Amino acid sequence: MHDFCLQSMHSSSLPDHKISTLAGAAAETAALSCDDTAGSIQVMLNEGLISRRHRIMWSGSVGDLRRAQRALTTVEGQVRRCMFAHIRQEYVEASVAIRHCSDKLVPVGGTPVRLHHFVANSRDCTVLAFRMAASLMA
Repeated sequence: MHDFCLQSMHSSSLPDHKISTLAGAAAETAALSCDDTAGSIQVMLNEGLISRRHRIMWSGSVGDLRRAQRALTTVEGQVRRCMFAHIRQEYVEASVAIRHCSDKLVPVGGTPVRLHHFVANSRDCTVLAFRMAASLMA
């Protein structure tokens, strides 16, 4: 959690310390985490040294993470413009997409532990960003 907070604080120039500014930075950090994780999986896919079954599931995971990234980027933009009406739904969309990604990695077996950790980190960043924005949704 400490690393996430530091990363969020340094991810963008924070003109103030309003909760909306911090929540926007947290959403940006979570989106970047999803993007980085999708990129890592894509690199593994591009290496071509994986089975067909893994390729299908991992490709689906990349799509899920990209969907989560788009939802979190939407949250970031809305929060920065102080538009809070739909951010809960976007966070739900991001969380569901990350869960789908994670679910795809389990049944194929042989998925590298580091890949599971990347996905778990993206999930944790999204949950923490949601918690940071929770007061804006009240």
